[in-house]
Amino acid sequence: MATFEANEENFKAANVWKKLSERYAQGASGNAYGFVKGSRDGSIFNTVEYPALKSNPDITNIFTELFQKGENR
Repeated sequence: MATFEANEENFKAANVWKKLSERYAQGASGNAYGFVKGSRDGSIFNTVEYPALKSNPDITNIFTELFQKGENR
């Protein structure tokens, strides 16, 4: 697993990613699929995107379960 180096450039990139993720979730509609297997509790998906999806009235369902390699469903 790659490690994250805490520096100003990465901090700026994370802030941009947070803003874009939130805007994307706020503008989504219908079913939302989150590919987040193994995400950290403090991840951008868990702290920004998922809450924005939950509060978006245009979202019908939020799916975050992934199939394991080799499963066909």
